Amino acid sequence: MSLFKTKDAKKNNSSRDREQLVTLSEARAVFGEERRKKNNEYKRNHLKKYRESWQKDKAEVDELQEIEDVLGYVTRTRNGANNQRSGLHAMKINAHEHATIKAAIKLEGARSSRELFVKLCNEVIKKNN
Repeated sequence: MSLFKTKDAKKNNSSRDREQLVTLSEARAVFGEERRKKNNEYKRNHLKKYRESWQKDKAEVDELQEIEDVLGYVTRTRNGANNQRSGLHAMKINAHEHATIKAAIKLEGARSSRELFVKLCNEVIKKNN
C-alpha cells in the first residue's frame, strides 16, 4: 500500500514541476519564421526564373520611342498579354503590359504611370457621379 502512494506522489509532483517544452508563442514564432523563409525562397526562385526574359522584353519596349512603334508592339504581342509577370516591386507586369502602359503615358502626355493612374481614377469618379 505504501508503494502505491509513493508512486502516485512521485507522479503528481513530477508532473507539476515539469516545464513546457515549447510555449505557444515560441512555436508560432518558429512557424512564422519557417514560413517566411520558404516564401522568400519561392519569390527569389520565381524572380530568377523569369528575370532574363523580362529584362530582354523590357529592353525591347524601352528602345521604342515613337508612339506608332509602341502601339505596333502592343498589337504584335497581344497573344502574350497573359504571359508570366515579373518585377522587383509590388506591381508585377509582363512586357506586353509594360508597352501598353508606355503607350498610354505617351498618348495622354502623362509624366509617369502614377499620374496616368490618378487621372484615370478621377475620370472614372466623374463619370459615375
